Amino acid sequence: MASLGEFLTGLISMGSTSLRIRELHRIPCFSACSLEQVGEVFSTLAKVFVRTGDKAKMFCMETSTGVGGEYSLNKDLALSLRDLGLHVSSPGFLNVLEATFARFDRAYGVGEAMEDIASPHMMTHKEAFVRESFEAVVADHDVSELKRLLCKHAMAPSAERVAVSGHSQNWVFEMLLSMTNLNSSEDIQKRFKRLFESTAHKLRPHAPYGDYAKAVAFMLQGRDLCEQWGSPNLRRTLSEDEFRRLAWETVAECILGGFSDRGSRMASSDRVIREYLQNKSMRIISSDLNGLNAMVEHYLGDICEFAFEETDDCEVMELRDELFSHRVCPSCHTDIIKRIWKAEPLTTHFEGVSRNGKWLIKIQSAQDGNEGHKTKELAGRSRGIGIACSFGEDATNRMEWSFGMRYMPKRALVLDGDWSPRQKANLYEAGWDWLGEVSELGELRKLIAE
Repeated sequence: MASLGEFLTGLISMGSTSLRIRELHRIPCFSACSLEQVGEVFSTLAKVFVRTGDKAKMFCMETSTGVGGEYSLNKDLALSLRDLGLHVSSPGFLNVLEATFARFDRAYGVGEAMEDIASPHMMTHKEAFVRESFEAVVADHDVSELKRLLCKHAMAPSAERVAVSGHSQNWVFEMLLSMTNLNSSEDIQKRFKRLFESTAHKLRPHAPYGDYAKAVAFMLQGRDLCEQWGSPNLRRTLSEDEFRRLAWETVAECILGGFSDRGSRMASSDRVIREYLQNKSMRIISSDLNGLNAMVEHYLGDICEFAFEETDDCEVMELRDELFSHRVCPSCHTDIIKRIWKAEPLTTHFEGVSRNGKWLIKIQSAQDGNEGHKTKELAGRSRGIGIACSFGEDATNRMEWSFGMRYMPKRALVLDGDWSPRQKANLYEAGWDWLGEVSELGELRKLIAE
């Protein structure tokens, strides 16, 4: 079987935005397949979205039909292939890519996603099953019945679910979110920890890698919530079965809470299927694979620990427990909100921490003119996390409030997108100690190693 490096080298060697299947098939790693099989691959890729919405773009477009036809690559992807040519021979780069793809394939089931895209009727059957099973229950805000149905069809594949599709990715949960117009990060993750811990059980000792966001991600991916448990943890108060059930019952409460907040409106079948198709496409080629993370890991992975890296190494996990206690940073606003209103804290999450504990690494991508909004947000976060608020005996008496500097490690910001010099200057003025793009990570590496 050809290696990833051989495939990349073969594609890069074409050196154009246009791919002729017959010419591609002459390259050894592609000639191992029949000409028809290579053509089928690109025919399917032509249905894959690399950008959704008003500016939707596909991976490629068929410009000449028939066996051995021709395809025009998306211009951004053609540029990415050209840039890959600059790194593909760099020591360790392909190892990082292989590890990134392995995590990605395990988490998102690329094969299943391609089957969905190539089989529209399968998506129709999935959507019909979810709507028939859940629509009336959600519309009636019946939390008890929703908990029962999620535990039956989403916690593990039921016989009814398998009869529609045996895919391990949790398409029931994903389509249910689309049908109820909800977003997993905004409507589920933000509620999940608070609602789970309202049962008097702590989430961190039970969640995968101690991360509540990964718990929700595992549930969407169809992975076992307890697969990382390993040795006994005295802080756990639930058995494996109890934790799985409580997690899905918590999701039911999150769904109904979000559904109410968003006006209790159901999405149409066409919209659910379209969003599902687009989400699958974007997972295959874009957001969840996250090439930016792969590049950062390549340059800094041996001197930093990153939250997006998974490991079963006990020593590394112990190191991360110590380092990652500094990864989520409070601000003066956090102090005020938690003390006075007992509300969810406003915190800034950094993706990585240097192993010497002296640097925090944040990774930020922006496109389509959103760099300006992100500049304001990141500047505000940088200023806020550097300030602490103290209170007198009466926390509501603002006359007794005092503000001081909060000790912080140095902060690095890795940027991707069209950030202007003025925007970068604003970020430096807001307190970021270093910021730059992937091409400048060598400089950051030297600073961290000092």
